[in-house]
Amino acid sequence: MRSFSVLATLVAYFAASASSQQYAGEVIDTSLPNVPGSEIAFFKIPGVMDSNKNRAANLTLINYMSKGSDGKRLVGNKVQRAVIVVHGLNRDPGTYESNMMSALSGLTGDSNINRDSVAIMAPYFANGQYTSTSFPCTILTSSSGDDKKTGFPWTDGLTAGRGSTTSALVWKGSQWSAGGNNQYPYYSQTTSSYTVLDTIIQYFDDKTLFPNMKQIVVAGHSLGAQTVQR
Repeated sequence: MRSFSVLATLVAYFAASASSQQYAGEVIDTSLPNVPGSEIAFFKIPGVMDSNKNRAANLTLINYMSKGSDGKRLVGNKVQRAVIVVHGLNRDPGTYESNMMSALSGLTGDSNINRDSVAIMAPYFANGQYTSTSFPCTILTSSSGDDKKTGFPWTDGLTAGRGSTTSALVWKGSQWSAGGNNQYPYYSQTTSSYTVLDTIIQYFDDKTLFPNMKQIVVAGHSLGAQTVQR
């Protein structure tokens, strides 16, 4: 029996199949800093199916993913625990990836807990410019930053809302913290941040990829803690 420490009430089980390593997303130009022992990865998020059973194009979640002790991508059958850590208001997933990697390196009392047996992922919920005050949550009624041209590519001068020209998932302000749907890319705006978390959990729970997985932990700090608590 698997033990799950999932600290969030996640909406609607998302039934898209995972692909090996899931590194099938579009490679996105981003200025996120490098984190030793991890890589910036591009995680495929299958588009949400609409009422007519038409599935939108695949989208891309930018995130950090830890590597094994050999500096290479993790070997699935060695992984026994996954830790998904959600950043706070400042949208600095590298900080949380680094802190979790440091915490892991400090655990020396159990030989079964190491960089090969623990996968650490820090998703990046990028902000686009906030353009609406209709979302029903006080914390979301003002912009907390704009990641254009830094967190994700942006081209000025295009038709309104179309400056984001990649498949990178981006949210209005901090609406990601309460399960809001994405703002960009413009052609597919129905992917909730909770759908993203569901997809990540489903990925780690795939026995064909991680046959020895025993525990999946979803954690967060500050606004990220609010996200997983919701």
